[in-house]
Order: sequence, then C-alpha cells, then structure tokens
Amino acid sequence: ELGRRLGEASRLLADRDRELRESRDFLEQIIGSGPLLMVRGNLGPQVTLSYVSPNVERLLGFTPDEVTGVAGFWTEHLHPGEREEMAQVFEQAAAERRPSVELEHRFRDARGEYRSLSMLALLSGGEGEAGTFLGYTLDVTERKLAERERDRLEDDLRAAKEEAERANTAKSDFLSRMSHELRTPLAAILGFGQLLELDELTGS
Repeated sequence: ELGRRLGEASRLLADRDRELRESRDFLEQIIGSGPLLMVRGNLGPQVTLSYVSPNVERLLGFTPDEVTGVAGFWTEHLHPGEREEMAQVFEQAAAERRPSVELEHRFRDARGEYRSLSMLALLSGGEGEAGTFLGYTLDVTERKLAERERDRLEDDLRAAKEEAERANTAKSDFLSRMSHELRTPLAAILGFGQLLELDELTGS
C-alpha cells in the first residue's frame, strides 16, 4: 500500500512538473514573440540585470547571456546625456519609497544605433537596501520619429502661413502706396478732361 501511494505521489509530482514546464514555455513564447522587453535587476551603483526576456536579441541585437550578470551593461549603453538623469530618477524614487517609475531613455543597440525606450519599472526593497526593479520596456523609436516628423511638418506649415501673411500684407501696402501715388496725376488728367468737355478750344 505504501509503495502504491508513493508511486501515485511520484506520478502526480511528474505531472505537476510537466505542467509547470509547459506553462513556463508558453509564457516564454508569448514574451519572446511580443514587443515588450522584460528585465529584472538591482538598483545599486552598478545596475546588474539578473533576467532579460529572450526577445532582447530580436529587439536590441544582444543575446540574453550578453546582458545578464554583466555589471553596468545597461548603464553603459544608455545615451551619455541621460545616464545621470536616470540614476537620479531611481535614487529619488527609492528615497521616496515609490512603488514604480516611468521614464523614457535612449539605448544603444548592438548595431550602435540609439533606440528610444519607454520603461515602467516596479521597485522593491526594504529600508537600507539598494533594492531591485522589474522593468517592462517598449521600443518607441518609430513613434518618436513620427512625432518629430509631425512637429517638423507643423513648423513648416506655420512658417508657410506666416510667409503668406507677410506677402499679403506687403501686397496691401504696395497697393495702398500705388493708389496714393497715382491719385494726384489722375486727378489732374481728369480735371483737364473735364475742361476740354466744357468748351471747344478756338484759335484767336
């Protein structure tokens, strides 16, 4: 009886282990094929990622092994002008015990090109601890490019409208001046014409 129960328990454990593997594989497949990059790491002086979703290679060109466990990897690939600002955002959030932060930053991918990333970072850590974060990151490069193109077109339209308004004002000023300049000689010509109509000129 004991042997039978042990065998049954072993089968149940095997089934549970299989279900867990299938669930894990399913989640990794969803994450790997999606646009959302997931990272987990610490918030110490040198940010070290302990996990990065497998789609990092498709999105940024790095393999998970190149990213995880490498101290400072994420920070070193940030745009130099944004590294200090990002560190300050996390430091302030940790000091205020905020549960999350949202920020956008530029990240240099494996090709050396900067991608615009939008991150939601969920923070955790006790008093006096450096803390950890779980980040959900979305590549918004194309959206940023579209916004810049839209802004450029709006600036061009604004400049064209202002130029048209200036041209219309210049035309009105020109016509006003021409009307004033022509008024005096035209009045004289009309006056002589009226005199000629009053009497015929006769020789003396």
